[in-house]
Amino acid sequence: MLKGEFVSIMGQSGSGKSTLLYILGGLDIPTKGAVFINGMDISKFNDEKMSKIRRRQIGFVFQFYNLISNLNVEENIMLPLLLDGKKMKDYKKHLMKF
Repeated sequence: MLKGEFVSIMGQSGSGKSTLLYILGGLDIPTKGAVFINGMDISKFNDEKMSKIRRRQIGFVFQFYNLISNLNVEENIMLPLLLDGKKMKDYKKHLMKF
């Protein structure tokens, strides 16, 4: 894939689409082989490092949102930034544009 390229994955129910996405996103570990993203074998990363990769390099839009119910919309949007040690006040102006 090229940077910025979009890919569509289609197939019958049960054909492995979700499994593929979970493996590519580091949410599942492959039983064989390796997964490389930007030259890094993510299948060897620990949970903390994989979490950083997901926050910084991989975008997911889950079918059922996976929001944290006791956080409001703004807090759910800002959570990945806070986990990266960023300050909410530095990004609030960007959030208010939408």
